[in-house]
Amino acid sequence: MLFSDHLTREEIQRVNNLRKAIRNQKEHKSKSLPKEQRVKVKKKENLSRRDIEDLMGIRKDTYKRERGAVKRR
Repeated sequence: MLFSDHLTREEIQRVNNLRKAIRNQKEHKSKSLPKEQRVKVKKKENLSRRDIEDLMGIRKDTYKRERGAVKRR
């Protein structure tokens, strides 16, 4: 048997309201932190031209199927 089986409807509503109030207090505390603590600053990454081309896939080989064989273009 559950604990809530022994409570009346009004008592269950009071318990739920208390739970919501506690949850809202926790969320309010987390929101009240200064922005400096909440926002993480990303480190700038310097990429070379070759790195950028690799990320874009420019330097990758292209394969094509011809008569059942795979050939590189």
